Amino acid sequence: MNAKTTGSELGVLGLVLAVQGFGSGIAEAGWQRNWGLLAVAERWTTVPAWAGFAIGVVGLMVALSGAAILSTRRSVSQ
Repeated sequence: MNAKTTGSELGVLGLVLAVQGFGSGIAEAGWQRNWGLLAVAERWTTVPAWAGFAIGVVGLMVALSGAAILSTRRSVSQ
């Protein structure tokens, strides 16, 4: 893995997790159905209603850490 792209890769991963998590949380709250990765997981096991929002929060934390890495690298390189 190239060290210069790690921050942007974390940002993309975080955004995907946030969309999947919050989208699933909203779908579960509104229609009692999960979508995306949690819908696949729900086929094999019971998924708690809060799981989507937890994944969304983790995704935001990952995206913010990626942004912090990029910001730090840009300030150091200037």
